[in-house]
Amino acid sequence: MELFVSAATLTRIFAFLLYAPIILISYWKLIPRLSPTGQRIASGFLAAQVLVIVISLGVRPTDFEEWLWKLDRARNIDILSILTSTQLAMVGVVALVTAWLERARPTWQRYLVGMGVVFPYLGLDDFFDWKLLAKGWLKEPYILIGMVVAVATIAAAMRSPRRARIWHLCLLTGLALAAMGGLVVDGFPDICGHLGFFRIDGCLQSRFLEESLEFLGAWLALVAMLGHFSNAMPTPRPRIRIILYAMLAFWILLFLLNSSIPRSEAGLLAQPAPARFEAGMSAAQWNTEPINNDGFTVSDEQLLYIFVFLLYVPIVLISYWKLMPRLSSTPRRLASLMLVAQVLVIILSIGIRPASDFEKWLWDLDQEYNIPSILSSTQLALVAGFALITAWLAKARPAWQRVYLAGIGLVFLFLAWDEFFIFHEHIANWKRVYVTLGAVVAVAVAIAAVCLPRRSRIWHLCLLVGLAISAVGAMLFDTNRQICGSWGFLPINGCLQPYNYGEPLEFLGIWLVLVALLGHFSDAVPIPKPRVRYALYALPALWILLLVHDSFIPDLELRLLAQPASVQFESGVHLHGFRIDRRDGAFTLRLYVSARRRDYIGKGYSVHLVDQTSGNSAASRNKHASRQVGLLFAPGHAHVYRQWMALEIPPQAVPNRALWLVLTLWREEDGEYVHQRVLTSDRQLLDDTQVVLGELVLPAAAATTSVPLAVFDNGFALDAVNLPEHARSGEPLATSFTWRSDVDGDEDHVQFLHFRHEASGDWWVYDQQPLGPRLPTRLWYNGLADRETWQVPLPADLAPGRYAIFTGLYRQSDLERVPASDADGRPFLDARAPLGNLTIE
Repeated sequence: MELFVSAATLTRIFAFLLYAPIILISYWKLIPRLSPTGQRIASGFLAAQVLVIVISLGVRPTDFEEWLWKLDRARNIDILSILTSTQLAMVGVVALVTAWLERARPTWQRYLVGMGVVFPYLGLDDFFDWKLLAKGWLKEPYILIGMVVAVATIAAAMRSPRRARIWHLCLLTGLALAAMGGLVVDGFPDICGHLGFFRIDGCLQSRFLEESLEFLGAWLALVAMLGHFSNAMPTPRPRIRIILYAMLAFWILLFLLNSSIPRSEAGLLAQPAPARFEAGMSAAQWNTEPINNDGFTVSDEQLLYIFVFLLYVPIVLISYWKLMPRLSSTPRRLASLMLVAQVLVIILSIGIRPASDFEKWLWDLDQEYNIPSILSSTQLALVAGFALITAWLAKARPAWQRVYLAGIGLVFLFLAWDEFFIFHEHIANWKRVYVTLGAVVAVAVAIAAVCLPRRSRIWHLCLLVGLAISAVGAMLFDTNRQICGSWGFLPINGCLQPYNYGEPLEFLGIWLVLVALLGHFSDAVPIPKPRVRYALYALPALWILLLVHDSFIPDLELRLLAQPASVQFESGVHLHGFRIDRRDGAFTLRLYVSARRRDYIGKGYSVHLVDQTSGNSAASRNKHASRQVGLLFAPGHAHVYRQWMALEIPPQAVPNRALWLVLTLWREEDGEYVHQRVLTSDRQLLDDTQVVLGELVLPAAAATTSVPLAVFDNGFALDAVNLPEHARSGEPLATSFTWRSDVDGDEDHVQFLHFRHEASGDWWVYDQQPLGPRLPTRLWYNGLADRETWQVPLPADLAPGRYAIFTGLYRQSDLERVPASDADGRPFLDARAPLGNLTIE
């Protein structure tokens, strides 16, 4: 059965259900606590916004009236935007006035100065849409601002008197409502056709939902600030009242003078024109979002934001209401720090638009050895650390309690290792093993709760709830199967990744477990000694350093600095990348390989510089594989090792010759060095054990320059040519060329010699690399100066007579000649430089 309603009726129902309960609660619990000035300001803003919403829903507009009253600031700057922007600005004004009046209070209580900076900016941005000056504005900076304000409010609430906490709760509620409107509902398409069991005549505008939530959220934030103001000055002086009313008038005039009056003139007096913008959009389309008339859908990102919001907000509020006040100061700070860190990481992981594969890996919730995995492992390690420290410090407690806490600590220490190094992938039926382990921990917690005093049972309940939430995330959402089309009754625009929903569950569940262990610590050590506090703060830093020491940093270097490669050796060693650096007569080679520990031990590397023409080794170095130890206790874990090798260049090495840098992997067996065969490789192979990592050249000392015969557009120059005057057909012609390069070469070129018979006009052509195969032009370097003597084989049937000789270069890739000119810059015809004459006898 469906109920047929109009969009206007459904909009009014939503407005009533949103405003009525909040207004009733506010006038029952909040407004009576305000001073008369605060009551007037709060009631005035509430009456104004209710009146504006009612008129917006009821007016039957002309074009100008539609612009003036329409709840759709994606198209208009109007009365509604003036009102909500003024509300936000007044929140900041009241915060600054309150901070000024509370000069006798502790400095930390004047955190309101920060609120006084944030909210006027939000008011200005809400009106002028500064964020739209950048194409594709991101929501994440605004989420971060909201998180900072929320954390500051929670911290202030914990240190404020109980009677003042109602204003902090009011501010958090207002922020939550405004965030729902501005960040979650923003971007929803209009709802047409159906909404649940309602059949809609027309379309329900999502903009109305967004604006209503933002209106009401900003009003609650204003009430909260007026509450702080009333506590600071129950009976404000006349000049303070004048300042508040004057600032209210100032903001309204500011917005009117800067936007509404010009827009009113455009709407009433100006002749309309379909101005076109750079993207081919009309003025009406410039800030309009597309409307989906096919039905209501949500994107994966929007659904994730809703999921995280509905998951975190109630649990965090309950935790800060019932649990956090029971903690001592140091555990409370650590719990808050971990909560802020995980929320920030989750939001960035969901909302970031990666510009590269590296950024995608760095923030992906389903990848290893990145920021989310480090944070998750650190949180588990903190649980283990506090359990073990509590067991050590609680010496007055029975032995079984200390054993119980030590057992919890060891279990979570193992889970912390596993979270980062993925032990479970090498355990058969790992889910069954982990479910059994979780059940054992849950039973132990339940038994301890029964045996311990009643006041400590809240921590055991918190631990059990955290285990349950994390188990749901780890077990039920551990799948790569996408959900496309719809999820339950929600039609989805795109596909959902279940693991994106499992990771926030795991984060929040382990955070509750951490809070539970912090509670046990606070009960056992209410006032820890300074050295204990320092150790607690050092725990997360030490764990992160241990993780990145042998795991994160090599992988980071591999992704950022190394040249990628993929070479698989038969022993299980996989080469992923390498770096080659030249320093003071030596080449430094850094290898990035992955291997299981047992496959890596006993290996060694050989590096050779091999002459490409003769095959001789110009330099070599052998080195055993570095026995890197560290966090490699995972069976079968394929760790990324960094292997550093310095290859010294002997003084007798010949410069200006093309060299291959060749890598060989070997295993030492009974004094023998057995080369390891290459199974697959994306690099050139000299044989089945030798991998060519690259090619290079040993530069020679710079020579003096001279006036060139020919200058080529690619940066090469022909300085001199030694060409004989006479030659015999059928005999080699010895000709010397002196070349110079002012750039680093990047492709192969071929030099040509053209012989033109002056009498008959016949041509004979000979081509060769300028310096022969010993140094192709792709390896030429800036400052190169070298000479090569050609032995040009003249044909036996070459007609005798006088020949004009020309030379030049062409690219081997496309056979196009390189333009050339003389020393004065005059170009040569056909890109050929004349060398003189030769008589063939």
